[in-house]
Amino acid sequence: MDRIDLRAYRRGDEAAFTPREDFAEEMAMIGHDWSGGPPTGHVWTLTRDHEVIGLAGVHRVLDRRPEAWAWVADLAPRDWVALVRLGRKMLGRMPQLGPVEASCRLSSRAAQSCLERIGFEDTGEVFDAPIGAGIAYRMMVRRA
Repeated sequence: MDRIDLRAYRRGDEAAFTPREDFAEEMAMIGHDWSGGPPTGHVWTLTRDHEVIGLAGVHRVLDRRPEAWAWVADLAPRDWVALVRLGRKMLGRMPQLGPVEASCRLSSRAAQSCLERIGFEDTGEVFDAPIGAGIAYRMMVRRA
């Protein structure tokens, strides 16, 4: 049985864990400080043995397809395996969303590998985010 589980998001869950440094840095760069809570849309709280270790969800960004996201603590490799399994399961239960996008740093082969195991494919699109920051991201898509 997985040690990682999902439950419905409750206001304040974002303050119940310390995000991994690179996740926190990225959120700060795009100007999201979490004081207003997570992005709107589908939001879940990730737990390990009932302790909050992150948030994940799917939201619509502007006029694009829905986008999957995760904001998590520093996890052990086996926790990432469980998180990938849960991501695949949850997105599989939501075919009504159609194709879902996700992005990862171009330099992070580990992040790309996690997304691929969830079912995302590289679109070949690379973009700079936030605009002007000089950090290249890879766009990926998971087809329903």
